[in-house]
Amino acid sequence: MATNKTFDKYGDISHEIKEEYDGHGGILVHIGKDCADFYTLGYVLSDLYQLWVFSALVRENDEESIRKYFGKDVRYFNRYISLLQKYRYEPRIRSIKKGSIEIYLMGASIVTTVIMGIVAVFLARELMKKDKSVTINIKSTDKRLAAILEAYEKDVFGREDPGLKTLFHYLNIKGYSVEAIAENVYDVEFVTKRYSQRIARTLKVR
Repeated sequence: MATNKTFDKYGDISHEIKEEYDGHGGILVHIGKDCADFYTLGYVLSDLYQLWVFSALVRENDEESIRKYFGKDVRYFNRYISLLQKYRYEPRIRSIKKGSIEIYLMGASIVTTVIMGIVAVFLARELMKKDKSVTINIKSTDKRLAAILEAYEKDVFGREDPGLKTLFHYLNIKGYSVEAIAENVYDVEFVTKRYSQRIARTLKVR
């Protein structure tokens, strides 16, 4: 296991990130028993799938569709639009555990994995503000990437727009292809915050 200090144009962050890469990509979604009711699952998984679709549009640099379906003035859309159907077979469910719900999604691109990781960070902050103690985790199965996103959660890279830019810069240094996200940083920040707040509201009304 190696450690590296992060350096970029914002200065020496002076934090050691443990790095371990297991060679496997995917997203692990863990929803504890305290959230594993039909109401919560229906809305939360629907939101996560819409984030998967947003990530695909970012990856494809489809700015027109991003503005049309995820722009600041756009209302939430329903499940019948063709855009959602287009990517329905991309996330492949590899396994589901009983009791608490744990879903391992295969086929996630680096763009999707990073965006989901950012949502997890924003969601944790929203739940902390609402003093909600629930078990819901979204993390990469790439241990090195998970460690970097964990450092972002601890504000190692900073917050808001500068923090995201620093995170993307560091990921690029470490060999992760995140140019598509970096080029759409404002859309990524807006959409990830919006959906994290939406998921937090779902958990709040339980």
